[in-house]
Amino acid sequence: MSQYISRSVFSLIFIFFFCFLALSQKNVVDIQFDIENYENDTMILGFYFGDKTLVLDTLISEKKGQFRYQKDTLLEPGVYLSLFKPGNAFFQFMVNEKDQKFKLKGSFEGDALQPSGSIDNKMYHDYMQLITLKGKERAELQGIIEEGKKNGTDVSKQEQQLKDMDNLVKSRMDEIINNHPESITALLLKSNIGIKIPEFQATGDELQLKRYMYYKTHYFDEVDLSNPAVLRTPFIDEKVTYFMEKLTAQHPDSIFASIDYLLNKMEKAPEMYQFYTSTFLNKYANSNIIGYDAIYVKMIDAYYANGKTPWVSEETLTKFKENSEKLKPILIGKKAPAITFYKEDGAPVNLYDIDSEYTILIFWSPNCGHCKKAIPGLKEFYAKWNPQGVEILGVCTQHRDKFKECFDFAKEKEIPWITVGDQYHRSNFREVYNVVSTPRVFILDKEKEILLKRVPTERLDEIMGSLLKEIEMKRQMELSKQKQ
Repeated sequence: MSQYISRSVFSLIFIFFFCFLALSQKNVVDIQFDIENYENDTMILGFYFGDKTLVLDTLISEKKGQFRYQKDTLLEPGVYLSLFKPGNAFFQFMVNEKDQKFKLKGSFEGDALQPSGSIDNKMYHDYMQLITLKGKERAELQGIIEEGKKNGTDVSKQEQQLKDMDNLVKSRMDEIINNHPESITALLLKSNIGIKIPEFQATGDELQLKRYMYYKTHYFDEVDLSNPAVLRTPFIDEKVTYFMEKLTAQHPDSIFASIDYLLNKMEKAPEMYQFYTSTFLNKYANSNIIGYDAIYVKMIDAYYANGKTPWVSEETLTKFKENSEKLKPILIGKKAPAITFYKEDGAPVNLYDIDSEYTILIFWSPNCGHCKKAIPGLKEFYAKWNPQGVEILGVCTQHRDKFKECFDFAKEKEIPWITVGDQYHRSNFREVYNVVSTPRVFILDKEKEILLKRVPTERLDEIMGSLLKEIEMKRQMELSKQKQ
């Protein structure tokens, strides 16, 4: 009997424990909003996510101006938004890992919500209030100082007040960062700390280069890219974009090096790592900038083909790898694949048989609307550049019974350069040169190295001129180095 009672008691304790556990875990998130003068019954909760602002939930008021968001699982840390209809005015609030039960109260017409129950939001609110107040005072002092200097008045008192004001704001910022380093408020404040560039013993271009390199190297010193909360802040995408577009040389190798640098720092924050890996791949896969397909290929090899993107399905991964392998042989700097084409009479013409300083390899079709205008339009280009060592090899993409149309068109338009094709597609040139549309233009040097590709036909003259100037400039620089 005693054994039976003990088991029953144990069962009751067991049930009570799990009921208590379930109740204790319920609504671990409880955020209340009390908004005066807000007439609408709907409020949107959102959050920053890289370059986007996403919707978390739509809240319906419990009473006029009162909203509540409850959830039994914690929110991801970061900066969130309460957005009001119909004008889309919004307030920002902080969500950290531990502190997700708090209240925000204020006027819809005000510029901030007063928090209670959240140290993080209290720090953010008080700091922003200080910035707003001191910002107004600072503007007034600046006006007095500028006017005083014009009139020759002593403004040393105002200048000291200005310094004291700046020191006060900095002191408060340092206090938050040092005493609450894990807070979202500290995360935001640190992102705005400027980079102090040391004095370098150099002048001119050397000095500028040293300053630039220091700035770039230390650009993310105050932003921990391994912190998952960084993805849900309003500053991260702006900083990443500036780093990639302003601090990185816009050359495929340099761009990939910067991508690799960032992703290595983000690897311990899986969500941010996934977001930016996908963002970079999509950006450079779809770029129209000449040569940027090399970035796509480098990313596939370094990340996708190396098992570093577990979120990608096998089917998608296979497509990425296949696309990358198609692009590799025709990247800028590679030797153009050697293919044999045929003239109208069946005479073979290999690309490497073309003996010229530069070869324009252009794939076209007489049924392509753009080609009908672009191909005859290149006659002026040919007349100008052919005497300077530029040859055109025009590869018509028509085959089988339409093969003859290529040469009929060339005769009709009096095309002066070499027109060839492959009637039975034995060379597989469409796949080899990734000809998915026409016209498709490649510029090759004497050794048939790809100098440029996907060149717009309407800009071919301009681009050819710029290319030759650049080549000549590099040649002169090399000669200069050799003499030194």
